[in-house]
Amino acid sequence: MLPVVVAVQLLIRFDRGKPDTGDPIERQSCRPDFVGLVYAGWAPMDITAPKDAAPAFLTSAGSDDQFHARETVDFFNSLFKAGVQADLHIYAHGGHGGAINLRKGIPFGTWHLRFQDWMGDLGLLKRAVAE
Repeated sequence: MLPVVVAVQLLIRFDRGKPDTGDPIERQSCRPDFVGLVYAGWAPMDITAPKDAAPAFLTSAGSDDQFHARETVDFFNSLFKAGVQADLHIYAHGGHGGAINLRKGIPFGTWHLRFQDWMGDLGLLKRAVAE
């Protein structure tokens, strides 16, 4: 996993490739297929999303981690304004850090399930079929 600042930079400032070059590597874009950001936050920088940014999943705790919640909402608004597909999930409680765990049963402990649903919607994961 990349640090959030690096992931955001890659999402909004990727190299689009040079289609006219003879080098097949140089023709390729380094735009990611998607980005998942948990606890988005960074030093002041321009987070304006381009229209061709990759889809993004954003999540954070809310009142327990207001700094990261605000940064996450701000970035979602930038993606939304650019018309980029993005999902936003802000949970009331959860604090910062703690990896993927149940978090004593609070809803934030299930964010990874929302991420799986979102990846399924994008066609990046095969969906389990209920029998």
